[in-house]
Amino acid sequence: MDIRRIRYSLLILRYFIAFSLQFLALNSKGQELIVSFRIVDFEKRGIPYASVSLGRHQIGTYSDSLGNVIFKFPKEKADSLHINAVGYHSKSIFYTDYPKIITLQEDNSQIEAIEVKSKKTSFYKKRIGEYHKGFKKHQFSLNGVKGTQYAFYLENEEKREGIIKTIYINTKTENINPTNKIRIRFYTQNQFTKAPDKDITDKNIIYEVSKSGVLSINIEDYKIICPKEGFFVGIDLMGNEKSEIKSKVSPTIYGYSPRLKNDYSQGYWTSFMDNKKWFSSNKYKSRNTGNIVLYISADIKYDNE
Repeated sequence: MDIRRIRYSLLILRYFIAFSLQFLALNSKGQELIVSFRIVDFEKRGIPYASVSLGRHQIGTYSDSLGNVIFKFPKEKADSLHINAVGYHSKSIFYTDYPKIITLQEDNSQIEAIEVKSKKTSFYKKRIGEYHKGFKKHQFSLNGVKGTQYAFYLENEEKREGIIKTIYINTKTENINPTNKIRIRFYTQNQFTKAPDKDITDKNIIYEVSKSGVLSINIEDYKIICPKEGFFVGIDLMGNEKSEIKSKVSPTIYGYSPRLKNDYSQGYWTSFMDNKKWFSSNKYKSRNTGNIVLYISADIKYDNE
């Protein structure tokens, strides 16, 4: 076989390989992968409502109340699975290597150590944040895909600790069955970046949103402490088991823009299934949405001094 024939054969082989790869890529689009497993702690108890997301894509789901996961996603978006749960260390596993049982380790370092020292039985209540039932001029609304989390900072004007009694959120939701869930989160504020920082509770506070209006969520029994400076309220849009990938889920969260020139002290923060990566709405200053005020408020119970 002479050199020209060898070169010709190699050229044909190259085109054949290129065509085959392109054919496989085209045929993989539209196909779904399905992975299933259970997320547990070291005592083999199921971890409910853990988030499971794909590494580079805003696609994710949640474990059910027993820790079971069935995750469907497009084959062409296959990537590492990132697993996060309130009060546990996160874990990343490549989707082809996952075991049927995934164990997470508790992470108590994320919980801010704050205790109420007073044992007084006389209290008074004060509302902080923006409470509003109706609509204002320059109305603003937020809604995201399943797994989106919004956080808004509430300043503690009393500058002393109290107990967070009730959270109020002005929302609109679609009449769907099953109803969508949200998870309420609480964070301290990072003093350098001003972003949400450490969890101040390790409890899963899940609320089913069945109607529009002001959600009134009583959390007094959780004994969550309001830090002296204030705290972030996080709203995790969990959707439901029928929520489609990349589709918007209820509820819509309302707020407004004060339209204060060059004032971007307000604003909300956003993350996707990972409360360590936050993005500020202040990056949208050119759209005049950096100083958004969300209709989120809280009743705080303080000791009478």
